[in-house]
Amino acid sequence: MKKKIQLLSMSLMLSVFAMAGPDIGFMHEGGVFLSIFTGDDLTTADYGVAYTPRLNFPLSKNTSVSADLPMALGLNFAVSSREGGGGMFSFQIPLKASFNYGLGANDDDSFGFFGGAGLGMGYFAFADGWSSGSGFTTGGYADAGIRFAGGDTGNYSVAANALIGKELSIYGLRASMMF
Repeated sequence: MKKKIQLLSMSLMLSVFAMAGPDIGFMHEGGVFLSIFTGDDLTTADYGVAYTPRLNFPLSKNTSVSADLPMALGLNFAVSSREGGGGMFSFQIPLKASFNYGLGANDDDSFGFFGGAGLGMGYFAFADGWSSGSGFTTGGYADAGIRFAGGDTGNYSVAANALIGKELSIYGLRASMMF
């Protein structure tokens, strides 16, 4: 079943490449994320930086599909004179196909939205004065969000995402500036 899904995904992306023609565009955005990692016996959270490069394939003046790589990296440390130190490291690397409407599908609109799905992997490790743990997962990834113009300050994107694996799931929020 998994191979059939992968083959179907690759066929879909090749079809999109063929339809897009020479108008393929590169867009990217960077910002911050907050993620909650949940497993059988553990729940923890992390924050850090996010970067999303994507290839845009226009379908019309207001719509496009894209191949996105919404990466996230968290690296946090805390030191306390009573409990000692602690820290957390995490990353998420999904690859997804998205539908874009309005801002983000082109550069002319002041508002837009998007949604996408694909496959991803995520990892975290933490240690503090009370406990330590780590987790790794691969699974289905989905996100949805809005994009809006901020006037002279630029264009922005806000999204919610989920990476659902067998033993670990990751739920998050991402806020980015579009470049």
